Amino acid sequence: MKRLLLLFCLAMSMLTQASAQGNNPYVLHIYNGRILSAPQADFLAATYLNGKFDLTTVDNGLGPVPVYSRNGKKLFMGNIPNIFDIVMQQVVILNATVADNFGFSFTEKEISTLASTALAGYTGIVVDFSKDNLAINADNFPDQNFRVYLQSESYGKDYVLTPDEISSITEIRVSEKSISSLKGIEYFTALTDLYCDGNQLTSLDVSKNTALKWLLCHSNQLTSLDVSKNTALWYLDCFRNQLTSLDVSKNTALMVLYCHFNQLASLDVSKNTALWYLDCGNNQLTSLDVSKNTALTTLLCSINQLASLDVSKNTALTYLSCYYNQIKGAQTEALVNSLPTVTDGKLSFCVPTEAAEKNEITDAQVAKAKAKGWTVYALSGSGWSEYAGTTGIGNVEQAEPGAVRTYTLDGRPVSGQPAKPGIYIRGGKKVIVK
Repeated sequence: MKRLLLLFCLAMSMLTQASAQGNNPYVLHIYNGRILSAPQADFLAATYLNGKFDLTTVDNGLGPVPVYSRNGKKLFMGNIPNIFDIVMQQVVILNATVADNFGFSFTEKEISTLASTALAGYTGIVVDFSKDNLAINADNFPDQNFRVYLQSESYGKDYVLTPDEISSITEIRVSEKSISSLKGIEYFTALTDLYCDGNQLTSLDVSKNTALKWLLCHSNQLTSLDVSKNTALWYLDCFRNQLTSLDVSKNTALMVLYCHFNQLASLDVSKNTALWYLDCGNNQLTSLDVSKNTALTTLLCSINQLASLDVSKNTALTYLSCYYNQIKGAQTEALVNSLPTVTDGKLSFCVPTEAAEKNEITDAQVAKAKAKGWTVYALSGSGWSEYAGTTGIGNVEQAEPGAVRTYTLDGRPVSGQPAKPGIYIRGGKKVIVK
């Protein structure tokens, strides 16, 4: 009994310290197998305890304090949440006759009766929250769905993370779990793989996750993303967000970058010399320098505002998609000239049936690309198919003044440059003016 009393005094001492901090981490409230939040615990207390005890109040000088009694015996004082904390400390930790400075006492039988009637369906779990352990609670992990994920993993089933458990967690997969905050991710300093795509994140702080190699945060609502501390990162997928800038200058190990469907006005990949896959389409880029990315095999930069593109340094390139830009005339010629010689290259260049498409490529330029091992593709109603290019120069505006005259199909000469789109004869060849 002395040993039990000593244990109780120690437990109540810890409880008093925790209460002084405004929180008791020693008992988790579980009802019918489901962990309860503080408001849920309060509601359960009000539902199961009120009416089962005599309630009066005393004035301690600071205002009225509730006093709960039973059969004329004072059981406990304070607010409803304290009832749970105090009762469950005794039921779970001691389960013995006790008396303490909270001013209540009852027998083991009374405790048993209290637990089985007033707290029917309620169980408490005693957890060792040492100063080095991390509670999976709302303070450390505010997002409930994130907490649910952590508690469903083998390391989180006891609702606490030990230092050894934290150091062993290298992967977190929380894709499409309706998470709005990943606050708490900073505790996982050994994390190498993070999948948090398809949520409602408006911010993401991975500055403490310096071991991170694989980050998927696409399809969220991020307006900024700082990966400057993630120097080990080699795979970054942040597409379909609301990013207006992206600094990857510190990510020199980066091999794969998906940043399409954002609002990027510029993108500097000059430090990413290991990059072999880049998708930066559907942005607002007016220029793109890939001269330092000599390992690049795939480049997707469609639906931007590029007027030129040079891939002469990308000797490993085999797939280039650059449709819906503004590459035409001499700049198309320069692009074709810069293509490396390959055995099976694919160039998705234009959507000629759409007025918004400003790219242009002639049949002669297509033939030149083909001679270097590249097949040029265009998108039409039936999908992507091989493209022959426009006949002749494709854009009469590129012709020098005083050059060979242009005629309509019925043989009438055109003064100057054709003003209307259509097919014309120039230098003995058909030309298309858009």
